[in-house]
Amino acid sequence: MNENTTVEQRLDRIERLLRGQKTVLNFAEACEFTGLSKTYMYKLTHQGRIPHFKPHGKHIYFNREELERWLLQNPVKTAEQKEREAVDYVVRKRRPREHSSGLLRLFGAGRIFYRLVRQVCVFVSQKLALRLSSRWSNP
Repeated sequence: MNENTTVEQRLDRIERLLRGQKTVLNFAEACEFTGLSKTYMYKLTHQGRIPHFKPHGKHIYFNREELERWLLQNPVKTAEQKEREAVDYVVRKRRPREHSSGLLRLFGAGRIFYRLVRQVCVFVSQKLALRLSSRWSNP
């Protein structure tokens, strides 16, 4: 009995290796290759969300390379990749500071001026909101 199981295991391994050489997979092989259930695979083919072929209108076949591309189509970036992209974006978008304006020179390279302008805008928008709300509440 022990010898039979090892022979069966070897045959299973050989079958899997041979399937790795095939470029066209039938429905069952594609389910096994992708690890998706048959019902979900039928749903994907019906909705046209997975690349497949129906040469005679009944049996469904898949191209192995297209399945591999489909499986790898939505990569999730690592935190390191996201950080690197953010740094690259900031470096590319950074503009040299302009000191030609007298106000910017007066307020020190613009940072303080920017804060002041922002506070003024917030103050004005709050006052405007109060006026509008008082108009609507008092007819």
